[in-house]
Amino acid sequence: MTKRRDVVLRNVIVSALVLVGLPSVMPGCKEIPLCVPGLAEGKQYKFTIVEPYTKDVQTVKFDESLAQSLTTPQAPKCGEGFDLVSGSTVVIKIDRILPNQPCRYPEASLVSTDAVTLISQRDFALGGDDFMTLHSYNVQIGNRCKGSWLLQPLRKDDDIFGTNNPQETPHVRVRREFRAEVPEDCERPESPVRADALAGCSDVFVATLTPL
Repeated sequence: MTKRRDVVLRNVIVSALVLVGLPSVMPGCKEIPLCVPGLAEGKQYKFTIVEPYTKDVQTVKFDESLAQSLTTPQAPKCGEGFDLVSGSTVVIKIDRILPNQPCRYPEASLVSTDAVTLISQRDFALGGDDFMTLHSYNVQIGNRCKGSWLLQPLRKDDDIFGTNNPQETPHVRVRREFRAEVPEDCERPESPVRADALAGCSDVFVATLTPL
């Protein structure tokens, strides 16, 4: 009976500690740091597209090796003005902070954008170095063009809200990948990009990030 009473008493104590609430990091344990300081769970942030990250970039320094490492190998470009243009905005929300090692990074979802019409969220998500993981979406562009739309935020350093400098590479870039359901529906008379390219195309943009 004594042994059984001790077990019951221990369970009561554990239950009480759970109800009261224990700190997320116990004394003597080191908290896993955020990969990128400044991003908080439940908060919204806005990416603003500045310009394509190409050799003709005006607002930042172009780095050929960096640009090549960001794009999907052999993937053609979707073409300037296909969806994202200078001034386009994408609002995201940090849904949760993933407890990964060696640091914790955010998982985010799209709230709104003026570049495409969001239809539904897809299961697939892609991380951007250690910046964040952002879900992909089924979207519509224009009257007929439909497909999967994936944004991959990328950063140079921890200064993700910093101002860009023409003598330096950008603090924040956004890589966009698009795959058309029916490539022929996504061809545009004013664009030289053919339907076979729109079956899977990718571009990288200079962007700024602003907390809302």
